[in-house]
This record gives sequence, structure tokens and C-alpha cells, in this order.
Amino acid sequence: MHKLNVTRIKEAEYMRTIFAVKPEFGVTVEDMLKPEYWTHVAQQLRPLCRIEAVAEDGSWFAEFMVISTSKLAANVSLMRHVLLSEVKPSADGDTHFAKWAGPSAKYRVVRKSDNAAIKDGFDTQAQALIWIAENIK
Repeated sequence: MHKLNVTRIKEAEYMRTIFAVKPEFGVTVEDMLKPEYWTHVAQQLRPLCRIEAVAEDGSWFAEFMVISTSKLAANVSLMRHVLLSEVKPSADGDTHFAKWAGPSAKYRVVRKSDNAAIKDGFDTQAQALIWIAENIK
């Protein structure tokens, strides 16, 4: 029977670092699986490090493990991917729609006829669409 040797157990912080990233709007989990995505930060990463990512618009969360690195790339493996918002653009109203407007304005309600911003500051697309349904007649 095998038994774990006392020299083979350490606090996780000795073995790896956990990084938190907020990818720009439009970046997908598939983009993040490409080694060149990590070019500008590859030298900070080490094998076994973990990366927690939350999309800028809050629509998904993903967790990656770094498998290998070089000076300009990192190979990561997807451990978990969770959709946090499953609202589809087709749920928009006839005259208005919800659009991501950046980290300050967040989701914004926009009038289709002239692209005028009506209201912003919604944390999720679902909240903006509910506002459309309740306030636009």
C-alpha cells in the first residue's frame, strides 16, 4: 500500500499562484485556449498556476490551469466554464435592444431607430431586457 510521504505535501501557495483576469468584451474561452493569447503575460505564468477569468460583461466564468509556458506563450487547459447569463439577443424588444457599453456604463438600453442610449448601468443583459419589457410600450 502506498502512503503519502510528508515531503510531498505543501500549502498550495508554495506550488502555484492563482491569477484573476477580466478579458475584454468579445474575448471567448476558445480565444483564451490559444497559446498566443497569453503573449504579454506568459513570463508571469508557471505550470500548475490557475487562472480565473470573468468576462468583462459578466456573462461567463472560466478556470484554467497552466500546463506549460515559454517567453511568448502559455498552454492552458480549461478546467471549468460556467455561463452566468444565458439571455440571447433575440430577446430584445421591437424598438430597443440591450448592448454592452463597457465597464463604466455596463449594459445599456438603446433605441433601434437612432441608436440613442436610453438608460445604462445594468449589471446584466437580462436586467436591461427586463427594463425594456417593463418600461417600453
